Amino acid sequence: MAKSEWKIIRAGTSARPETNRINAQASTGPRTPEGKQSSLANATIHGLTSTRTVLASEDPKEFQQFRHQLEREFAPVGFRERVAFEEYVNNLWRLRRCRRIEPGILDACMQSVLEENPGLELDEALARVFVDDKQAKKLRLFLRYQTAIERALQRALTDLKKLQRARKNSDTAAPPLKQPASEFIVLSSDPCPISAPRPQEADGFVSKL
Repeated sequence: MAKSEWKIIRAGTSARPETNRINAQASTGPRTPEGKQSSLANATIHGLTSTRTVLASEDPKEFQQFRHQLEREFAPVGFRERVAFEEYVNNLWRLRRCRRIEPGILDACMQSVLEENPGLELDEALARVFVDDKQAKKLRLFLRYQTAIERALQRALTDLKKLQRARKNSDTAAPPLKQPASEFIVLSSDPCPISAPRPQEADGFVSKL
C-alpha cells in the first residue's frame, strides 16, 4: 500500500464519533427473534442468578403454590412489604434449587475424578473433588452463587420483618387524650362555682360568718 493511502486518526478529532458508529454497526449482538431468545436463555443455564425465577424445567404451578403458602404466612401489606416479600420468595425458591442440584454437581465432579483415576474408591474420589484444582474451581463457583442467594434471602427477610414491625407499632399507638369539655366542676348547689371568687365584703361592715 502506498504511503499516501494511509489515514491517521488522532484522539480527540472529529473522526472518532464516525469511527465509533462504524464499530457499533459491526456488533455481533443478536438481531433475529431466534437469536434474541437464545441470548435470553443464556442467563438461565444454571438458573441461580437468572432474572426469571421459574425455569423451563420447573413447574410454574408448584411455584405459585409455594408462593401462596408463604403469602398466607407473612401476609404482606402495602407496596414496600410486598416488594420485600417477592424478593424473599424468589431467593428462597433459588436456594431450594441449589439444594436440589448440589448432589448432581458432586456426582459430576466425582465422575470426572474417577475417569482420570479408575482405581479410586468412591469416598476417595469424593475427597479428591475438594482438593483437585479443576474440580474445586467448579465447587467454588457453585458455592459463590449459593452464598449470594443466601445473603439476598436474609436481607429480604430482615427488611420484611422490619417493615411489618413498624406497621404494627404504628397501628397499636395510643390515641391522644381528649381535653375536658369545661375547666369548672360544680361540687354543690352553690350558685357560685367553687373555683369562682366570692364577692368581697363592703367597707365598714363585719361579716357574721
